[in-house]
Amino acid sequence: MNRVVSLGVVVLVGCQAAPKLVEPFPEPSRASGSWVVLEDRRPAWEKAAFEGPVVSLYRFSRVSPNPWVRLQKATEAIVADLPEKPERVDVVVTSFRLVSKNADAPPRTEEGGTVQVGGRKASVLGTGRQGVDESMAYERARSAATSGDRNVAQQAAGALAFQGGAPAAGVQLGEAPAVELTEGPLDGLAPGAHCNIRGVLRLTYPGGRDKDVPFHVLASRPNETGSRYWGETLEQATTLGMIQFARQVRLGLGLPARE
Repeated sequence: MNRVVSLGVVVLVGCQAAPKLVEPFPEPSRASGSWVVLEDRRPAWEKAAFEGPVVSLYRFSRVSPNPWVRLQKATEAIVADLPEKPERVDVVVTSFRLVSKNADAPPRTEEGGTVQVGGRKASVLGTGRQGVDESMAYERARSAATSGDRNVAQQAAGALAFQGGAPAAGVQLGEAPAVELTEGPLDGLAPGAHCNIRGVLRLTYPGGRDKDVPFHVLASRPNETGSRYWGETLEQATTLGMIQFARQVRLGLGLPARE
């Protein structure tokens, strides 16, 4: 009897590794019996790095450890000191930026002209919190227009025209508590590196009781080394920003400040 033997051909296809996130975001963690959950509610334009003649916005990969991880660890340390432990702590971040500003700022009308949105120029941008947001969007729009990137320029200009839109996803905090800021537009900031963090920390206790603690940090460091890379100065500003975050939140929760 003739036997037919089938030879199976097995083709091995190499498994592709999952792509790594450009900006890794930490998973929820457990700290002292509480969940610590970070939520990124930054506007879309703030998540895209850009380099301008005056102001540059950096990816968080420029410093290490990742600033998101630092924020989570700082929150975990605060939770550990709370006499009454919440079931969950949500850190809802509406702004988180690593920014550098050059000492010698060329006039806004150079390299691409003046960006106008809705008839407004840089000279009539808002002040306070709105002014910081508008000035950053302006710088990104002008930098993109200079390089010929019309898509990015239009995105940034759209952010300038429609500041204040709140995402609907995630924890619903309603209207965020008003925070009075001392700084004006970015033109009023000193040259150097700046770490800006703004948002609300919500503690949820058993039974559904909530406590909201707003925070706003603007930590700054001069570029003493004169490096064009800004790495060391951004690191210093980030470290200082985390210290200020912890102090503000601890004060809002009635905890003593740590030295």
